[in-house]
Amino acid sequence: IDMFLQKHEIDYAKNLLKEYKKTIIINPIKLRKNEWLNEGKSINKNIWEEVITSFPDYTFIQLGLSLDSIDLDHLPNVVNMVDKTTIRESGALMYIADYYILLDSFLNHIAGGMNKKGITIWGATSPQTYGYECSTNLWVHPGCAPCRIQDPNYLFDQEPCCMRYTGIPINSKEIIQVVSEEL
Repeated sequence: IDMFLQKHEIDYAKNLLKEYKKTIIINPIKLRKNEWLNEGKSINKNIWEEVITSFPDYTFIQLGLSLDSIDLDHLPNVVNMVDKTTIRESGALMYIADYYILLDSFLNHIAGGMNKKGITIWGATSPQTYGYECSTNLWVHPGCAPCRIQDPNYLFDQEPCCMRYTGIPINSKEIIQVVSEEL
């Protein structure tokens, strides 16, 4: 995705992030067990908490929608921008921020189009097909992944994703190690 930002959009992001020295964009998506929408595209809240608390000198800018977002407001180094930005503003924040930790999502594709450095965590889909070289692609790669066709019209003959109920089975230490090495 190539996103061409206007000067006022970049200025918006610079102004919003100017009070923070080091910033990381995140979009923690919660498990929605009764829907196929986020199959293989979420990790558990405790993993996010462990990662965020491991980097107290960084400010984590949480983007996304309240329908999907994990509540991380109790952490002192999280700035909640959930439901407060447009897609273009989120893109501008991505452009200005220092780094990102994302799941396979639209923001991952915006980061790829910007050639932005960060981590993308993959579940049901393969970074070999949809990943970007600028990103460190962490893929747990269960033996069945990519385990389903992404088109919901074909889900009638597919088994539900095993990650629907548990999230992507990734260890927080793996994420922390990559962030420590790259920042």
